[in-house]
Amino acid sequence: MKYIIFILCMCLPIIAYCNPVDIRNNLGNVKDSNNGYKGYILIHSGKIVGNYNDVGVWTDPNDLGFVSNSSLETEINNRINADTELSGNINEVKKQNAKQDEEINNIKLINSEQGKKIKELSKTKYNLELIVRLLETRKTILEIYNTYDARHNNNVAVGLRFTYKIGKKLSG
Repeated sequence: MKYIIFILCMCLPIIAYCNPVDIRNNLGNVKDSNNGYKGYILIHSGKIVGNYNDVGVWTDPNDLGFVSNSSLETEINNRINADTELSGNINEVKKQNAKQDEEINNIKLINSEQGKKIKELSKTKYNLELIVRLLETRKTILEIYNTYDARHNNNVAVGLRFTYKIGKKLSG
């Protein structure tokens, strides 16, 4: 058991050891002076030579699956903007739907009223008609008239009637 612990303690630093800074923020604080590897992270075994880590490999963070803060912020901002735009579009569609619903309800109301009127018109009419003869000659008749609808309680027609007689008078 002692040997297993000793082997694990000796091998762990060699297996993989990342720079002790949080590589998700500032990508390991890699500066321009990293021997031309700007933006890369030094992955090393932990062996310290002098004042800096000597043994390791400069690695592109994208190869490790890390996303830089600027890329992540850009993605977050893009999604927020898309969500805001989508929300605005949804609200616009809701306004249009409400307007269309109101128009549909108005059409239904008009159709209902017209249906009632058509039903009333299809009922039997009880008309009273007053005719006043103004002039009568051997071949013509001139009259004025007024037609009253007793069921609907209104005048249906008012007019002037001219009649021209054709042919001979039948005697009876």
